[in-house]
Amino acid sequence: MRLFFRPLTKNMDFATILTDVEQQLALVTQIVQVHTDAVLKAGSDHPYLPNTSSIRSIPVLINNVDQAQNNLEQATTRFLELMNQVVQPPSSTAQVNCDEETETEDEFEENKADVPVAMQVEGQESTTGQVEAQRDTKVEPLEKYLMVAKEVSLAIESTDHDGDDVFRNLDPAVVEMWNEAVKKLFQPATQKFRKLLTDGGLNDDIIARFCQATTLAVALSTSTKGISTYKKNTQNRWRMWAIKQLAAIHELGLKSAFSDELHSIRDDCDTLIRCCDGHISKAVKELAASTRTTSLDTLQIDAKRKKIHKFDEKLREICIFIILRNEVQDLESWSDTQWEDFSAIDRNLMVLVKSAFYQDEIAKKFKLLYSIVEQFYVKMPDRSPSPLLELFRTAAADSTSLSGLKRPREDQSYLNDQAKRIAMELSKLEDSFKAEMKNFMEMVTSLPSFEGVNLTSKSLKEIQRVFTKMTEITTRFGKVISRTEANTVAFGEATKITVDIIRRISCGFLPRTKLKHWLARLRPILRRSRWHYSNSPGTVVFEESVNRLQQHWDETYLDPFAAIRKHVDATDVQDMDSNRLQKAVLQLIGHFNHACNTAWGEICQGVPTDRENDIRAKFLEFGNVLSDWLQRILHTGDQLPGFIEKLTPKLVRIDRKLPNTVPATLFEYVRMKTQV
Repeated sequence: MRLFFRPLTKNMDFATILTDVEQQLALVTQIVQVHTDAVLKAGSDHPYLPNTSSIRSIPVLINNVDQAQNNLEQATTRFLELMNQVVQPPSSTAQVNCDEETETEDEFEENKADVPVAMQVEGQESTTGQVEAQRDTKVEPLEKYLMVAKEVSLAIESTDHDGDDVFRNLDPAVVEMWNEAVKKLFQPATQKFRKLLTDGGLNDDIIARFCQATTLAVALSTSTKGISTYKKNTQNRWRMWAIKQLAAIHELGLKSAFSDELHSIRDDCDTLIRCCDGHISKAVKELAASTRTTSLDTLQIDAKRKKIHKFDEKLREICIFIILRNEVQDLESWSDTQWEDFSAIDRNLMVLVKSAFYQDEIAKKFKLLYSIVEQFYVKMPDRSPSPLLELFRTAAADSTSLSGLKRPREDQSYLNDQAKRIAMELSKLEDSFKAEMKNFMEMVTSLPSFEGVNLTSKSLKEIQRVFTKMTEITTRFGKVISRTEANTVAFGEATKITVDIIRRISCGFLPRTKLKHWLARLRPILRRSRWHYSNSPGTVVFEESVNRLQQHWDETYLDPFAAIRKHVDATDVQDMDSNRLQKAVLQLIGHFNHACNTAWGEICQGVPTDRENDIRAKFLEFGNVLSDWLQRILHTGDQLPGFIEKLTPKLVRIDRKLPNTVPATLFEYVRMKTQV
């Protein structure tokens, strides 16, 4: 009997996939059952029972089979979860179009567990930690790991050994068994122990056994028979992962009732730090050279970002190591040359980040490095990466407004930088799509300043033209999406630009129905983009932009009265000068205009009495606010905004349909402006 792998194709439906998986699992079960029955029938006369020479390898093989079973269980569980999602998709949040598929953005969140940021382990470094999700009926990786460690410890006690290497004279079969256990069980067992420590699920026995196992694992990493025989890259990766995990456990232990019992964990961590000191010193020098000599001007934007994120990942590891190294007493301080290399990485990476990422996305894209650099500053302020820290702090401040929404930069150079990203892709686009994108890029770069955009300004008309052009490009892109990846990259950048523009202008400045229609059209296009280019950075940018637009819709356009309240609560007109007051009033009029359009649509379709009363109450509340602000303008000696005249017919028809909805004072100011 032999398993047969059927390659997955785009034309294979879910029923075929499920049938194939069912058949393969049935075959695996049959194979195991055949061997089980054979052993049971043969009893003690079975020809394959181990002899004395091979019995030492049996524990290793048992562990291998057990691990294979665990891997199969994990894969099957994950597969069934995905299939269940197909049959019963998860409940969705409010979308523009109820028929459209809900898109969710999985935000990576580390298990902080009150541990300093520098001590936390980044989750993407290991997937073996998923083993801890096994069923309760299975032996946990932690328990297996501790059982093997106990056997190894007993073997060491009964063996004479010279010097510090306890594995030198040990039975090779025992060494091999421990090697396999460390390779396969150390990571999931350590993660499980850390979780139990966080949740308060440990006792003295488990702690003592884990500390003993950790000391043995670290000893193996320095032994000539152990992990040190692996390839150097594998050896360093294992040690660096272990350093970060053990440091996190030690920090948790200091805050628990087991601080004394876990003291040896820090000693083991320090041993690994000494082993990795030369490796990190070399890594700093190499990264300084790479960031100094790397020219990203010739790369596409997605390739440029990918390379920068690799630098980011390496610097995170270096920073964590330096923080921990600083606490090891018997290591020499770094030389001036080493610190100069470290500072060079800081300066060079800051320049690269600014050249490839938008100001309002830097804090999010580099949140892990930002957190670690902040921790570095607390621990070693004189040596912290100052240029990067300043960049991250500025970006974080710029990305959040009083209302909690993203606040894009107001300078035109920001849009110019974004348009350049599209220009880099133009040569790869089809002629028809290229012409559309080139026209869009020219319109964006010629936009006037966003300062003072209001319902009557020329800049608003230019913005509306850009939005109209983008809706035309969306139609065109739907026809060429599958032809080249460059189309997706260019369209993703154009979508990001358009969303940035929409988010920086007031609600009501763009037609609500057109924006709703565009967002509804983007959803199916996004699904197609993910199908054709799921791993493309262009698709990532596109999806992030659609999610940001959905958020903006939910917070600003879905309920216009909520947007009005947010604007009113965030605006203090008491101390405003005349110019700022005019701008605040124009923005409120824009919100009010949007509320009139939305409410009229509801009223015409017929609403229950409770909803009528709700609409009336909100119009009265915010109508009085608008009246108060208009009165303040008159007190300054200025004239009322001209656009208020266009509200007249909308206010009149709403008040006729729902009497006593519009405040009388607001009608007076409207008539006053009309008569003037």
